[in-house]
Amino acid sequence: KINPVTLEALQKIRDASPRLAAKLLPQPPTNNTGLLGDDFVFPGMTPIPPPEVEMFPDTDARFWEKIATFSPEGSLRTLSLGGNRLRHLTDEYWSHPALLEDVVTLDLANTDVTEVELLMILKHCTEKLKNLYLGGNALGDSGIEALLAKANVLPQLTTLDLRYNDIKADGARALGQLLQLRPNGSIQTESQCAWNVLYLEGNQLGDEGAAVFVSYGKLTQLYLGQNSIGVEGAVGLAEGLKKPNQLKKMSLEGNQIGNDGAFALIEVLENLGKDKKLEKLYADNNGLTKETSIRLGSAINSATCIGDGGIFQE
Repeated sequence: KINPVTLEALQKIRDASPRLAAKLLPQPPTNNTGLLGDDFVFPGMTPIPPPEVEMFPDTDARFWEKIATFSPEGSLRTLSLGGNRLRHLTDEYWSHPALLEDVVTLDLANTDVTEVELLMILKHCTEKLKNLYLGGNALGDSGIEALLAKANVLPQLTTLDLRYNDIKADGARALGQLLQLRPNGSIQTESQCAWNVLYLEGNQLGDEGAAVFVSYGKLTQLYLGQNSIGVEGAVGLAEGLKKPNQLKKMSLEGNQIGNDGAFALIEVLENLGKDKKLEKLYADNNGLTKETSIRLGSAINSATCIGDGGIFQE
């Protein structure tokens, strides 16, 4: 069951995007005969007819299952438009009633949209939006700063994906400011945003960008893989662990923290002892020696997420 107004909004988006329309078409059965051809049959075997392609009208929720899920009332809950070029879609499409007002998860990754177009889209979202995926859009520092300054829905998110967006130190600094703790009442402090999960892999934060995470806010997961983070960046991340935080998982794969950076993390984690929140730290491909990897794994009581496979079984 789909709300008629919601259906109209989806149809409008589909009809304006040939790539999206093609994605929604039923796919023909896979030919598993390889180079032998569709009509080849081994001697003595009975040919098996290909399965029929199940067709659904666009009034059926199953027609839209590749890009959308719906609430029991028929409104949109998830809208996944990742991988489709959306630059030509004007505000006329996004402002349609019932398209974005109830959406909880919005995927706009690899859609080639600019910060101006994103602001146009996000202004139609509401406080119900909790998960936003923007990876692979090359927004850069200026785009991130503009979004954080003008998109009112961003601070209320619980999951924000900014992977592969050419973000450097300035963009990271803007993100870090929202994670800063501020006074709340006489003694308590709170973050300026509700983010629990922040994806930043494949950017260009470097040491300067990593150092802005002097506070982790409400984050429980932080992904910083492949960001050219070295020793100084690791030292800054370790300093953030000394402060009150809820961080349980951090990914640092594919950086250059080396043994010195790892020991900065080890020292903090060992000193925190049972008071540490961090449970998983992924640090493969960082130039760590076997001994350092073992020590780091021991510091967070984990034999599965530090170093190369099998190192703790030796």
